Amino acid sequence: MSPDGTLGVINIAGGNGGIHVFETANIEATLSPLVATGNDPSDVTFLDDESRVVVANSFSQDVTLVNTSDPSAPSVIDNFSIDGGFPYGVTYMPSRDQILSPTGTGSNLVTIDRNGDLLVPSDPARLPGGAFPLTAAVDETDSFAFVAHISDKKLSIIDVESGAARAITWLESAGPSYVAVQP
Repeated sequence: MSPDGTLGVINIAGGNGGIHVFETANIEATLSPLVATGNDPSDVTFLDDESRVVVANSFSQDVTLVNTSDPSAPSVIDNFSIDGGFPYGVTYMPSRDQILSPTGTGSNLVTIDRNGDLLVPSDPARLPGGAFPLTAAVDETDSFAFVAHISDKKLSIIDVESGAARAITWLESAGPSYVAVQP
């Protein structure tokens, strides 16, 4: 959902996957045609407003920046390669104008700087929590990121400013897949 709740995005997984954009006030009448983004679009995040979204394409190992300023005709601006594994999630940090993308197979975290319509991924930083991170959640000040590791039952906690990371064991059984932070 967009920050103001007026737009939504549905990702369609698979080899020729992509996204549909819709207006929440009238979903059926406003569902856009499929916009191809990459192989296995796994997650979507809106940027500052409703005019841009970033899509994580796990099997393509990239992210796609999409123009949604006209929700009835969204269009791909560009694709940006991600190193360090398959990007399954994307989380926007508005105060930093950055996107976080954990890479599932590499147990890494990639920080993506935004410069207008240019996305610049960092080198992958190893996460201490173990295998298969899917997505990151951030606190309301964009100071700390939290990444769940399904098979290792750990939570990586990252100081976004310094990049320092630690992991805690927090569950008895396998999981979780995702983590969220309530402001």
